[in-house]
Amino acid sequence: MVIHAENAKDHANTAKTDKNINIDNQKIDMGIVYLDQAITYGEKGQTEAAKNAAADALINFLNASKNQFQ
Repeated sequence: MVIHAENAKDHANTAKTDKNINIDNQKIDMGIVYLDQAITYGEKGQTEAAKNAAADALINFLNASKNQFQ
């Protein structure tokens, strides 16, 4: 879980700087906050809390890119 969340965080940070896509950087930043929580929970072995934080991150990332695909 931790490795996947760290990789997702790297991709989210890269997406923020990509000028070819139209995304809401505030939602990306919020998603990154949730990924940080997922990493922290995962490192502590709190699997359910880590999964919930990762799911919250996903929701923010999906909402950040909505305008991109409309």
